[in-house]
Amino acid sequence: MGDPSIPFTPPPAKSNIMPWLYYGLMVIGGATLVFAICNLIILKCCSHGQVEAAAAASSQSFDSPNENVISSFKYRKEGSSREADNEHECAVCLSVFEEDEILRQLPRCKHSFHAPCIDMWLYSHLDCPLCRSPADPPFLN
Repeated sequence: MGDPSIPFTPPPAKSNIMPWLYYGLMVIGGATLVFAICNLIILKCCSHGQVEAAAAASSQSFDSPNENVISSFKYRKEGSSREADNEHECAVCLSVFEEDEILRQLPRCKHSFHAPCIDMWLYSHLDCPLCRSPADPPFLN
């Protein structure tokens, strides 16, 4: 059948890339899994700090402004001098102070507002509506 003078040459070896493809996909999948786990850990650590900060801020909010902490007084016009108009109006409602209205004065910055206006403001904020200084009295820090 065959000529004995021609040596037998085996067919060329088939290159089987399936194991390489399988191992490559395993490495990529493993690296993706490690990357995802690291991101979740970092995200959990970062959000944990934000949750603690938000909880601390909400625990400091005013449930009810204490009349002993924020002084109240009746407004009296001091003559017709209008040199500082912003000192004669409430920065929350933008209304001019009227004679005998109850006002509250914040202890740190000494800004004055209508009592109901600043009470409503302090239910959701911890600072002065004008200068953003903390609304809590200095001795509570």
